Amino acid sequence: MNETPEPRAAASLKWLAVGLWLLASLMMVLTVQYAADLTMIIYAAFWASGATHGTEYNIAIFLRQGVVGMMALIAVIVIIGSAEYTVRNFNTPQAWRLLAHILGTATGILLLVMMF
Repeated sequence: MNETPEPRAAASLKWLAVGLWLLASLMMVLTVQYAADLTMIIYAAFWASGATHGTEYNIAIFLRQGVVGMMALIAVIVIIGSAEYTVRNFNTPQAWRLLAHILGTATGILLLVMMF
């Protein structure tokens, strides 16, 4: 049966959803910076000669800016899209699953960066 939750429980679920969404948004923003750092580390380890100026340095900066641009675009799409989806499908298993997937993916990327 579909029972409406009591107002106090519904309010706490709303605050939980808002808190998880804010946490996921913060993690996505942090992921952009750390993914760019990881790209620079990998590039420096395998292809760069360690020069502070020159062609390889310019390629590294170009690569970093490309990663930041793409990851920032993805982060904005995920943050806005997940907010819209959560508002429209509040308190459904699909909305909670979406938040869990976003948190899991961001946590995985952050853990990957910490390994380096």
